[in-house]
Amino acid sequence: MKNICKQFGSVTQAALITFAALTFTFSGCDNSTSPNDDNGEPGHTKHRPIYADFVYSSGEVDWVYYYYNFDGSLKRINEYDSSGNITYISYYTNNTEGLITKSEGFTIDDVTGAEVPDEVYNYTYINNVLTTANGRYWDPYEEVWKYEYGNYTFVNGKKTQTVWYDAATDIPGARYSCQYDSQGRRTTTMTERYDKFADEWNYYKAATRLYGSNGLITAVLYNSPPSSTMWVIYRTFEWEPEETTYDIDAFWQY
Repeated sequence: MKNICKQFGSVTQAALITFAALTFTFSGCDNSTSPNDDNGEPGHTKHRPIYADFVYSSGEVDWVYYYYNFDGSLKRINEYDSSGNITYISYYTNNTEGLITKSEGFTIDDVTGAEVPDEVYNYTYINNVLTTANGRYWDPYEEVWKYEYGNYTFVNGKKTQTVWYDAATDIPGARYSCQYDSQGRRTTTMTERYDKFADEWNYYKAATRLYGSNGLITAVLYNSPPSSTMWVIYRTFEWEPEETTYDIDAFWQY
């Protein structure tokens, strides 16, 4: 997935397009979460992200805003460039448990303002645990739709790995591996890309989370390839004390 608001993050597409669009966002009233922020109701947390920014190596700063439904499930994510122009919108469909079952991403035409289809993914659960994702994304370089699927691994309720595959060949494209501290908080995520010719995984980049005294994410720092001309250095987050069913740890790659 290209945009990470594309928090779901396709690895093959991410290889083509800068990470920035892959994630976070401000919650509107139309009516995430600390891993330890349990209010006693399964699938719900007490805080949710409402805003995030990401700073590029170029010095540019973009913004992401999250919008929620009245039941606390994620409704959509809007992304804006440094000039305040909306560049991307992601819409989410949820089941009766408030779990995301479908995401649809659209780029915004900078001339007409029209929403141009960019990607669509469907998500599968077993006992309310995310297991697989499958969908397609638009490759702007080859100008074709490409299909892929992702497999998620959870251990004791924590996502430890996500691997994305090309749907046509079943060849892996990218792998995200997550580490946690003694408090159960995700600390680092390593991204690897698969070299099909050498038949091996190669390190690509890593991300480190920083937390506030309340256990909520305050920033994520990235160690990206020096060959990149424009990559995200870090992102910061703002949260609100509202209940949500949106699980950042499950969906966001980092």
